[in-house]
Amino acid sequence: MNSILLANSSPEESARLIEIISAENCTVTCIDSQANLMNDLNQFDLILLSYNFTESQGIDFLMQITKTYFIPILIITPLTDPQCAIEALRSGAYNYIVETEGYESILSIAIQEAILHYNEREEMKKTILQLRNRVDELEVKAGIKSKPDSTTTLTQKVASVSSKDITQPSSKNYLIQEIISRFKRGDINLPPVPAVINQFNEVIRKGASIPKLAETLKNDVGISTKLINVSNSSLYKGVSESKNLEDAINRLGIRETRQFVHAIANRNLYTSTNNAYKKYFERLWQHSLACAYAAQSACEIMKIKLKEDAFTLGLLHDVGILILLEIINELSIKDKAFKEINSQAMQTSIIQLHGKFGAVLLKRWNFHPIFIDIAMNHEHPNKAKTLTKELLIINLADLIAKEIGQTVGPTEEIDIADSYSAGLLKASKDQIELISTKAKEQINTFGSILS
Repeated sequence: MNSILLANSSPEESARLIEIISAENCTVTCIDSQANLMNDLNQFDLILLSYNFTESQGIDFLMQITKTYFIPILIITPLTDPQCAIEALRSGAYNYIVETEGYESILSIAIQEAILHYNEREEMKKTILQLRNRVDELEVKAGIKSKPDSTTTLTQKVASVSSKDITQPSSKNYLIQEIISRFKRGDINLPPVPAVINQFNEVIRKGASIPKLAETLKNDVGISTKLINVSNSSLYKGVSESKNLEDAINRLGIRETRQFVHAIANRNLYTSTNNAYKKYFERLWQHSLACAYAAQSACEIMKIKLKEDAFTLGLLHDVGILILLEIINELSIKDKAFKEINSQAMQTSIIQLHGKFGAVLLKRWNFHPIFIDIAMNHEHPNKAKTLTKELLIINLADLIAKEIGQTVGPTEEIDIADSYSAGLLKASKDQIELISTKAKEQINTFGSILS
């Protein structure tokens, strides 16, 4: 029998949820405020947290718990605020359930799944750590590795590697080592692909009609509203205004509707409540969007057909930077040693690691190998094992996005016409200029709508 802690400030809702959960052979303890929180939470198998529990939608409570306990937390988030779910996952929640009509019907399944998979993941981490320790012991016995001095501090161990480059926790090498170390230990929670993307792609794959597509999206208020706004923008607006989702999808077409769904759903990942990192998330979003439009425009202008959608390839090419920003943001919140990370250390970490991290995430999301290859090699296509048109297009689009000022780092002066990808694609200066102009126009038109 599983023991559940329910954190919910509404007595009526708590009573209803207790009845539902108890029917599934679970014991439920309920608290209606943080003041009633017991000292030891290890007795619970899961915490079910409602967004109404605190004024900060439960996020402050969530961060407080995850600093001390290793318990799966399932959060109920409001239908009208998708950002709550994103912030919850960033802060350590195992998963979330949107408070849609009838969400209670899947609550028990979600609870059981969270407990089972969370425990499996924690056991795997313990097994890996035990195996790593055992390997270290065997290497010491075999004389391959010297026995570590237990009195040596972490700072001393790191400093011994290179006293010149690694002297402070905020140094660039130390930050890279910490990120890699946490990744190998399994301490980094990669975000799931937005559920609406999988649902929408599946109904398209089945050849669904426009009314069915609209039905799939209608419960997501953010996507529905923005699709209608996009369809009424200057580039799409017809004689009459789109008044509902079906009108919008009819006007945009299924292909472009799909692109906008991907963009809007992913947009929620590019935000932060930490003021120190907000600008980086925003710059990354603008760069990703610019690269998506540049890639699509390049294919249209140069009449190149790709196996995968150019817009989506461009949108996700730098997703590794997103993950690294998430990790660095989390380090600065949870670890005092990383309270203030200098920009040089962050830039170095991003440059060295974002390709591999992006490839890992897209592989986990079950994206086509082309997406994974682009995430890994888009900065240096000449180093890729297999050179594809997709990789060259995204490299070119990435350069164009940077050249028009949409870059995460400092603005770069680039001679795109002389670049590796432009040469192989036989892109002329006139074509590159036209692609840049069109990408700027689309960013100016849709940037604010999609933000």
